[in-house]
Amino acid sequence: MLCDQPVTIDAICQDCDVALTNAGHGTICQLLLAGISQMLVPLTLEQVLLSEKVKSLGAGVDARCDQPEQIMKHLSMLLDNPDQSAGAAAFKNAMQIGQKTKQSKTSMP
Repeated sequence: MLCDQPVTIDAICQDCDVALTNAGHGTICQLLLAGISQMLVPLTLEQVLLSEKVKSLGAGVDARCDQPEQIMKHLSMLLDNPDQSAGAAAFKNAMQIGQKTKQSKTSMP
């Protein structure tokens, strides 16, 4: 689904298989916590560094904004290959386990 109006990140996370973003910090974090793979097109140095981290987690791929063919190739790869989502799903699961562990420690007498 492509949107031509503002949407909430929560709505996107509930109804999205792959997200195409500019690699903003908040967006990356929300999508990782939801276990969604990302096609990142960074525009600034900070976004480039963040996209490198997402790639190292196996949770996304990136391309330069002046390479539309590469963007489409990577986006198709993410949509056609569920294995490409493994890093994003692993991140989500690790965060959920960490949260459960934290909650059980705080509820101990």
